[in-house]
Amino acid sequence: MATAGLLGDGQVKRLAARLAEAGFVSLFYRPDGDALAATGLLARVLATIDTPFQATVSRPGSDREETTDADLVVRVGVADPADGIDDAATPEGSDGESLALPGEPPPASLAAVDVVRELDYDPDPALALAGSVAAAVRDGRDPWDGSFAEANEALLDRARERGRLGDRRPGIAVPTAAVPDGLAHSTLVHAPFSGNLESVRERCGPLADDGDGTEIASLLALATVDADGTSPRGAIAIERALRPIALPGSTPVATLGGYADVLSCVAAERPGTGLGLVLGYDVRETTLDAWRAHARRAHAALREATVARYDGLCVARLGAIAGTEDTGRGEKGGGEETDGDGRTAPVATIARLVRDYRSPEPVALVVGDGIGALSATEDRALGALLAEATRDLDGAGGGTERAAAARFDADPEAFVAAVRSTLADGNRADDARTETRADATVGDRS
Repeated sequence: MATAGLLGDGQVKRLAARLAEAGFVSLFYRPDGDALAATGLLARVLATIDTPFQATVSRPGSDREETTDADLVVRVGVADPADGIDDAATPEGSDGESLALPGEPPPASLAAVDVVRELDYDPDPALALAGSVAAAVRDGRDPWDGSFAEANEALLDRARERGRLGDRRPGIAVPTAAVPDGLAHSTLVHAPFSGNLESVRERCGPLADDGDGTEIASLLALATVDADGTSPRGAIAIERALRPIALPGSTPVATLGGYADVLSCVAAERPGTGLGLVLGYDVRETTLDAWRAHARRAHAALREATVARYDGLCVARLGAIAGTEDTGRGEKGGGEETDGDGRTAPVATIARLVRDYRSPEPVALVVGDGIGALSATEDRALGALLAEATRDLDGAGGGTERAAAARFDADPEAFVAAVRSTLADGNRADDARTETRADATVGDRS
């Protein structure tokens, strides 16, 4: 069953045709699991047709500094979806054509499947599914319900036909066979023991050897929902971490949900390693180390954050250490080390966890020293919102409808104020549009 049409047949054909004829392709991808998976799918087909390529992570504020001599630039998951495939901004210094594979709608990984199939190649359904699940987690959606459920189910069937996926089973969706390790470092959930392996071992005890995973899943659900500060939304979000779909031993991770979690973490923490993972290189241990480091920092920072509630917005302010501590190493795609988000708190992951497990409001904002991220439960054009909010703060922001990140050179409180003001402007605009539609309806009836 094909997924063609998600991006639009004309767009798919155009991107596929340009990839087929390009002499050198540069892929710039957003540092999240969906964009990383999509980049892997495109890069694999480029390698198969012997087209040279480079892949580089693209963070807010960095695009204008990036240059390339490629004759085709593809921006994966970083373009404004409203712009369309032909309107991607070309990095400064590049003379080549620039196209986009937006991160929504659909998820970039599902759109990449259509492009690869247009080139008459069979994409890896497990990688595509992991990317799509990562996009769903990022945006607070259910991957098996809604606009892209049919495409995901089709990939699920294809993956099982190829022996790339197993069935659902009791337990938790983690990438490792070791249950305490998975519980401690999963970013699908924020429990009292998250980020602390010793605490997990003490809490789990003999349940760590639970035969079918039922009891350990119950422990996780109860510990999460009953924890102080957990919002009612947490009871829904925890479902993403339960009843996992198994992956075969040939896959570097144990479950589909764990695969999505690893992709999301490594894309932000060590994107060069993440690129190696999606290209099929043996980087399992390095990848899992990055996943663990990312999770520890995210959970620790959230636990120490100061949380305040405003009308429609929940703000988590990170401590100075959480915002700036040199606790990891970032990489640019291709392996070049950089002072990227490895030196900062993983604000995008923290914002998602605040949204799902701490915030009673529909939008969560996390702010540190010069960095921030937004996450929402509904479509709110957050990428455009952060671009607007940082315009006067010597910064830059971008993202999807429900998830966005920013860098800025101003006091964090100035950033919070700018976001609140921009969000309020957006709410007033939405109210005005609603009133206009209501007036039109009344007028039609009279």
